[in-house]
Amino acid sequence: MLSRSKALSIVGGVLFLAGCSSAENDDAKGRATPSASSEPLRAGFYRVVQTGDVDHQDARCIEAADVAAGRFAVPGTVEDGWTIDTNRMSGGTIEVAARHPSGSRLNIDGTFERESFDVEGVMEMKLNGETHVIRTRQVGAFASPTCPAEAA
Repeated sequence: MLSRSKALSIVGGVLFLAGCSSAENDDAKGRATPSASSEPLRAGFYRVVQTGDVDHQDARCIEAADVAAGRFAVPGTVEDGWTIDTNRMSGGTIEVAARHPSGSRLNIDGTFERESFDVEGVMEMKLNGETHVIRTRQVGAFASPTCPAEAA
């Protein structure tokens, strides 16, 4: 089994080194609640709370151009080597699928309303022949229409 410092986590579409569990122990503490919004997500600065296999608090800037393009995972927020195959944010739903040459896979599914989003992330990765699964839930809440320079 991996130590908690050796696996990837998902925070607001960003992949980074954090923690993991074995496939036998994977279960997020919460599940995204289905909801639909006819309005697009509001562009701006969001506070994000992640629970599940890796608890974390973060902030994220969502640009108007990305909202207009219907993108949740934005260029520059995914670590090198990952290929984003699906990246949709429209009609109140969010869907992201990505893969890594190592065979790792990432899926993010959830919902959004005008000033919030609620997504579940599942990453599967093989390490030393063993499959590890990381499950997270992220809830983002609108904080400001402008993004601090360090969050952009």
